[in-house]
Amino acid sequence: SEEGSGTLIHSMEEKNFKAVSSNPHVARIHFENLELHDALRKFKTGIEKGKLPIPQIIYECTQGDGIDLFISAPQENFDGLQKNLKDIATIEGHWATVSLTGRGLVASDAVFEISDVLKQNGIHFEGLITTPLSLSFLIPNDKIQKASQVLHERFVTSLNI
Repeated sequence: SEEGSGTLIHSMEEKNFKAVSSNPHVARIHFENLELHDALRKFKTGIEKGKLPIPQIIYECTQGDGIDLFISAPQENFDGLQKNLKDIATIEGHWATVSLTGRGLVASDAVFEISDVLKQNGIHFEGLITTPLSLSFLIPNDKIQKASQVLHERFVTSLNI
């Protein structure tokens, strides 16, 4: 009496962490009382008004009655966006990402392990971005050095000795 059909595969490959990287140039833009489409339209208008390069939107989430967009761009672009969005959004430029890169991260328990290590070291994260080869966490900029160090020690150095 077998349930279901097919073959259960626990893991296609072993987790193999290769590197920890970070990006200190992340900002949160909060649009109050807007849905995502409207926030994106206002964001585009602010970019065009300031004749700014289009930043990378790395994460989006609903926050209260509004939308948060996390973007990656050079610091000087944050200043231009602040000027051009000041009446419609708030910008916080004190965010960063810390990422672990490697193979075998998809459908593994790596995200739970990394989350636990960050919490045990007093590092709060606001969001999670996953790709087949990396797991990135949105963290406060003042925690970037500590997060990079503890993740490298725990996942890169200890596994590759």
